[in-house]
Amino acid sequence: MRHPDWNTLDVKRKTKIKLREVYERKKHQLLDRDVNTFNKFVQDLIESATAQDEYLRIYAPGLEYKGTSGDELYIYGSK
Repeated sequence: MRHPDWNTLDVKRKTKIKLREVYERKKHQLLDRDVNTFNKFVQDLIESATAQDEYLRIYAPGLEYKGTSGDELYIYGSK
């Protein structure tokens, strides 16, 4: 039986394969951060993304990520 704090999240098979490849490549580096399973790896990615979003919302409310092109990053500033 699953722990009540956990839910299932569906992702495309292609996305899972890409994530699995990244995990396998970085598996040894991730052990330093106590990420020793694929599930913890995905959880860590989601937590990092939400933490970045929260940080930008608080400290840079006028900035918005627009995209990337090659080695360029596009950020929109409303101020």
